[in-house]
Amino acid sequence: MNTYKLLLFVFLTFGAFNANAHSVQIQYCVNCNGDLRLWVEHWHGTEDPSATTMTISLDVGGTIVTQTSAPGGGIQNTPSGNLPGCSNPITYATGCPGEQNTYNDWVFYDFVGIPQNVPITFTVLSGNTVFTEDGCNMYPLSVTFTIDGVGQVDNQDVCSGESSGSINLPADAIWTNDNPAIGIPAAGVGPIISFTPIGPVGTTANFNFSHGCGNGTFSYTIQPSPNSLSTASSGGVNSSESCLGTPFNFVDNSTVPAPYVIDSWLWDFGDGNTSTDQNPSHTYASTGNYTVTFTAESDIGCGTSTTFDVTVNPIPVANFSSDVVCANLITTFNDLSTVTNSTISNWTWDILNDNSVDYTTNNPTHTFSSGGAYDVSLIVQSANGCTSTEFIQTVDVNYIPIPNFTSDSVCLGLATSLTDISTVTNATIIFFFQLINCK
Repeated sequence: MNTYKLLLFVFLTFGAFNANAHSVQIQYCVNCNGDLRLWVEHWHGTEDPSATTMTISLDVGGTIVTQTSAPGGGIQNTPSGNLPGCSNPITYATGCPGEQNTYNDWVFYDFVGIPQNVPITFTVLSGNTVFTEDGCNMYPLSVTFTIDGVGQVDNQDVCSGESSGSINLPADAIWTNDNPAIGIPAAGVGPIISFTPIGPVGTTANFNFSHGCGNGTFSYTIQPSPNSLSTASSGGVNSSESCLGTPFNFVDNSTVPAPYVIDSWLWDFGDGNTSTDQNPSHTYASTGNYTVTFTAESDIGCGTSTTFDVTVNPIPVANFSSDVVCANLITTFNDLSTVTNSTISNWTWDILNDNSVDYTTNNPTHTFSSGGAYDVSLIVQSANGCTSTEFIQTVDVNYIPIPNFTSDSVCLGLATSLTDISTVTNATIIFFFQLINCK
């Protein structure tokens, strides 16, 4: 826990004691060194300030210290505007109507080493003798404030086309600007708010400022933002389209004027994935349209973004059927391939073990010279250039039977036996006899 010490400067005075002494007003002031002085007006005549105590707490950014002690000192017959010990104007907190600024007798409490630009709250909890006890229900009294502190302000690089940062000057700071054409007035008081600069690269505005705790100078200068450009390719060809499973290669083509360089890249691929590589490669997990956002940033922190769309197309699925197949007869292959959101535009058929015959129509015909098992391959391509995997189906080609028979010696009027001796491979013959030239 931080401890903020009360500095007790004791002024010893002697004289008559006023039995009706009470606190009637609270004022305070701060200085640029982080010192708080709390002034309490009272009825005490010339009584010794060390004869009383007050209980006061100090909250610095959430850290609270409470102390009960005698004042640091006192002063008599002094109007509030002439109270010593403050580099900033004294601030009125509260007082008893009709009594404040009447007696002009004061005691004070000092708090030192308070940080700047953080919330500070002091709370007067009680005066513990008639010397400083509450004269009109003022206590507990809490006051919150900050000690504004601004040292030298750094020169500001403002990126072309982007908003500037704000300058948190104290509320009493007075500033001037020698180039209001940049987009901010020629003079003002207090903080300088964010603005979008006007003018070409290199435009400069010089500022002077002063306030209770000091003065300084700084400038705004418009710096170049990169020209954010990029290209996409797939399969070695510049294209905004790709097939599912095929990566996009993204290329940074951004530029920025010398002496600056681009040293930071951010790619948002639109599917929840990002990359900080200059020229990344990315493969999308599903088909669809995606918006890619590319940001290039220079070594002085100026960045620009560009967006463009890419499309991931589906892969077609190859499939086919065929007629019942017999050797030496025409067989038709029927394409059954499918693709989403496109059409099939190219077919590559291959009769793999029948002299590797190829066809490129959608429903070709083929005559097998002999029976047997043949592997038929089909690869298809969609209208947007996506190629299927190879689909292979075995086609069983039936053999042609060879008819033949024998017969007994034939005598007129006697029965003759006919015996079938036809042959066929891998099949059963269903036969019949027909007599011809019989009268």
